[in-house]
Amino acid sequence: MQEAALLGVLETVRQAIQTVLSTQTTEALDGMNTESTDVERRFMNQVLTELGVQFTSSDIFERAKKLKPGTKRDFLKRAIIRLELSGAIRKIEAGRGMRPARYQKRFLN
Repeated sequence: MQEAALLGVLETVRQAIQTVLSTQTTEALDGMNTESTDVERRFMNQVLTELGVQFTSSDIFERAKKLKPGTKRDFLKRAIIRLELSGAIRKIEAGRGMRPARYQKRFLN
């Protein structure tokens, strides 16, 4: 019973953190040229479809380059931020040094 209550509190805290991060990141993105078109969204959905449940930022870049040579890294960085904000993916491990960040798909009900 206590475990269920703690899990509920943990989820509430996660959502609050996501809201704060979302607000901060959205404000940061507002300063950039971030027009996201339907074509870009469809492209990133295609990239995600071809990846497993867990993947790295390098996996995203490699898959995007195979699907659409010439894809810019800056575009992918912004797309990853948008995917995180939308809840489609979540970062499970921050990148450090030469090790890329790890992400996991989120399956929303």
